[in-house]
Amino acid sequence: MTQTLLGQDDAQPILDLASQRLGEGWSIFTCAVPVESRITGLLGSSTAFDIGPLIQSVENLGWRLDQLDHVAVDKSPGHTEVRAQLLFRRVADRAS
Repeated sequence: MTQTLLGQDDAQPILDLASQRLGEGWSIFTCAVPVESRITGLLGSSTAFDIGPLIQSVENLGWRLDQLDHVAVDKSPGHTEVRAQLLFRRVADRAS
């Protein structure tokens, strides 16, 4: 299995939306991000994505990770993506 950081193309829209929701006063923010991609068969492969830096970046905006679940999504025959379902709660107002 290969491990890599979650790509900026996947992470940036989540960070943008988290910032927007915080500014709009939302108390809960949810998102789903890929944590593993599996291809089965003779030349199968598996890639894991490190989402730790993404979680830290969202928390730095003023959210706190409250719940993390995983779900497998069949993308196509022989290709499964495992996604983390993240639920963040707004941190109580912080001193600016």
